[in-house]
Amino acid sequence: MADTQLLAGRVAVVTGAANGMGRVMARALAAAGAKIAGVDVDAAGLDRLAAEAVFAGKFLNAVAKIPQRRCRRVQDRGLPACR
Repeated sequence: MADTQLLAGRVAVVTGAANGMGRVMARALAAAGAKIAGVDVDAAGLDRLAAEAVFAGKFLNAVAKIPQRRCRRVQDRGLPACR
């Protein structure tokens, strides 16, 4: 089986897909044949990512809106800060 079809027929949910490691992982998974469900708070970043050739017909984006008060609760518990 070719590397470009290793994940054919599968869907990968990638959080933080608009930037950084999430973006890198989304590209790699799509190149291996997976459809990508990209989740991020950065809607414009998801749109730019979806426009890349590697995602032709294989990208569904979802914008996650997290209330600021929830971010504060996460920070209060000592977990990584929300942006």
